[in-house]
Amino acid sequence: MFDDDFDNFFFDRKKRKKFLFDIFDEMERMDKMFEEIFNRSMKDFENIKPGKPYVYGFSVKIGPDGKPIVEEFGNIKPEEEKLEIKDEREPITDIIDHGDEVSVIAELPGVDEKEIDVKCDRGKLKINVPGKFHKEVKMRNGDPKSLSWRFKNGVLEVNIKRKKADK
Repeated sequence: MFDDDFDNFFFDRKKRKKFLFDIFDEMERMDKMFEEIFNRSMKDFENIKPGKPYVYGFSVKIGPDGKPIVEEFGNIKPEEEKLEIKDEREPITDIIDHGDEVSVIAELPGVDEKEIDVKCDRGKLKINVPGKFHKEVKMRNGDPKSLSWRFKNGVLEVNIKRKKADK
């Protein structure tokens, strides 16, 4: 079956030509989209005061279900109309599910351990370093009483056990 499809594509000049034009049309559409985003961003940056770091990035990992998880970090959140710049950055985080326990690892460079505030309430784990970093992570069945954390070399590791499910 595959050989027939390949032969039809390979030897049919019209199909090859259409395929190539489709690819180039898509690339041109993406180029226009990136140019539009860039131009809009540059207008927003005209009003920014110098001396403050502006960070935006994303990490991609594969979840337990095999689907990609895209997570943003930084203090810039691209919006439809306007670029929003926050004083506090979202740190790069990694969430590891151990089954009965969840670990959240966050990069907090340049932070003193005394500045860190970690709380778990209303189904959210909150990591806060006033004026520098802020992160909220949804925690299903997280037991706030079991929360523990340690900080070393700019890396915060938070562990929280899951509540036992009702039978």
